Amino acid sequence: MNIITYFIILSILFYKSFGQIPTIIIPLHDDNFEHITQAATGQTTGHWLVLFRNSQSTRAENAAFAVAENTDKQYIVAQVMAESNPKLMARFKDLHIPSFVYFRYQRMYIYNFTESSNSHSLREFAEVGWEDVQSQEVPPDGSKSFKLTKKLNPSRLMSGALISDRPSNTSIVLVLFSLVLVFFAAGRSIWIILMKNKLP
Repeated sequence: MNIITYFIILSILFYKSFGQIPTIIIPLHDDNFEHITQAATGQTTGHWLVLFRNSQSTRAENAAFAVAENTDKQYIVAQVMAESNPKLMARFKDLHIPSFVYFRYQRMYIYNFTESSNSHSLREFAEVGWEDVQSQEVPPDGSKSFKLTKKLNPSRLMSGALISDRPSNTSIVLVLFSLVLVFFAAGRSIWIILMKNKLP
């Protein structure tokens, strides 16, 4: 799991610690889709409404932004760019572009975004309309979590040659910010417990 994926998951958990859902669109791609959504493996991060789009899908994107801004929603809004994520498009090969897929309890419900679609119809689908759609099994994740491209041998391990890069300043900042979020959420939980104990 790379640092950006780790940061996104921590941010989602931070929102949820306040009983809230992010009001932004989460970018997903080949390398982080299953880690973040867990669409086929448990969905502990929650339900997901994911837009599969291309560069011409501006109407669908605008609808996604409008739905994401709804603070009462019970799902996380995300998007996948078809042109730059060939593995995901192969995994979800039967999707019309643009389409929204509602991932819920390891099942998926598809909403084709047509000329007559808008943010209102999309919100209706995500809230209740998905119940009238035939659910489908989420295709399994075909990617491998670990790919060793170089032969392992003791001399390379001892020399540290398998460490490809030093962490960048951006990575360090993201890690520190993530830790701040975790400690803040933990502190808030402790404060709530203490306040409850003070009540008569």
